[in-house]
Amino acid sequence: MGVSMHVVITLITLQIFLTDKVQSDAGNIRCFYCHDTGKNRNCWDEQYLKSAAVHNDTSYIRHCDANHEYCLIEQFIQNGKVSSLIRDCNNKKDFSVEENQKGRLKNVNTKNETVCTFTGGYLVCISLCDQDYCNGPTGSNPNSAALYSLSFKICL
Repeated sequence: MGVSMHVVITLITLQIFLTDKVQSDAGNIRCFYCHDTGKNRNCWDEQYLKSAAVHNDTSYIRHCDANHEYCLIEQFIQNGKVSSLIRDCNNKKDFSVEENQKGRLKNVNTKNETVCTFTGGYLVCISLCDQDYCNGPTGSNPNSAALYSLSFKICL
């Protein structure tokens, strides 16, 4: 097999791989995925989560399925302190709150605005968004040049 034939086969293989990769991720949002009740401080750490996204660390990154097209931040607040934090994929319906206690949460939009309701002694706050990694500590995509340049300017 000549060199040019080997290059053509390699290029075709690469094209098939890239096409399959794009098709498998098409339409599926990527969200940060973690839960914290005081022990998982990485769920709060912006630098850690950005690194997890860049390195596709599946312990903190989730490729959502077609039934969960939003990223979620869910917080339980008691006495002015966040006692529980959840970052995950969501379908705009299923939260950690009982159906009869959802109240205002039924009307949450997907523009990363926070809606809260009181339930069981907690203030429960929900944010939904519809872009990759929008449920991070900054609400920004960790692959964004603007986020990296902001980090760079702070370091100087």
